[in-house]
Amino acid sequence: MKSTYGRRHLGLQGLKSLPQLVRKLFQRLITAIPSQPKDMWKLLAFLPCLLLVAEVKGNCSELSACENIISDAGVHSANHGMVSMINKHEAMDHMCTELSNLTSCITNRLHTCDDDTVKNDVKMTKDIAGYMCSAEGRPVVLRLASSECAQNQSLNVQIQVMMHGCIETFTLDLQMEVLNAAFSRRKFEMSDACPFIDQLRTCLIQGATDTCDADMGTFVANVWDIAAGDQFAIFGCTQNVVQSRRYVKRALPMLSERLAAISKLKLKK
Repeated sequence: MKSTYGRRHLGLQGLKSLPQLVRKLFQRLITAIPSQPKDMWKLLAFLPCLLLVAEVKGNCSELSACENIISDAGVHSANHGMVSMINKHEAMDHMCTELSNLTSCITNRLHTCDDDTVKNDVKMTKDIAGYMCSAEGRPVVLRLASSECAQNQSLNVQIQVMMHGCIETFTLDLQMEVLNAAFSRRKFEMSDACPFIDQLRTCLIQGATDTCDADMGTFVANVWDIAAGDQFAIFGCTQNVVQSRRYVKRALPMLSERLAAISKLKLKK
């Protein structure tokens, strides 16, 4: 039965882009996790941690320079690698005060850039900063500084291992689904990846909650939704979150059956 999620298709070659996309997100995510308890404020590095960093090209340099407005507060552009540590409430206050100036700068310079990737990166920087400075996000960020993850180095390692495991499971399951589509001679539609993307999100959030605490899970959830939402929009997933959970439960057992069938065919040969 033809999928009703969308009309665009993702071939075997096109599949390569999705795991690469997620792996880039993953690298940004684990980079932001503090490597030492005293570096807990590096959690604020989540500001650019999930952005897909694009090389700043030509006429986009002015737009990218808008991020310098908040770099004085210790939050640097993702294009410059790991951000500096924010270690005082005053620094965060300064960043939040400058948020309106950042927004104005982006609005005024958006037309000067013709690279959609750079535009999205800068927009996500603004949106994540907005969440961190919001009445909802600020208390969560500040509580993370005194959470158990800030005191226990082993938890730092555990959360990175957990995230890596989520990515590996996502990649393997998606590859198996594409093989299943090829075996059954049906087109693998881009929106068919939605259940697996939703499964990945759930894995990361639940893992962060179980490894650290509810605040970490909440933070990862909100940053993921802001930063990854636009990146995965092409797959048509944002409108089908509820349905996708149901499809995951149905799809994975089918994958196992198909792989078993493939194995039997190989043995006969």
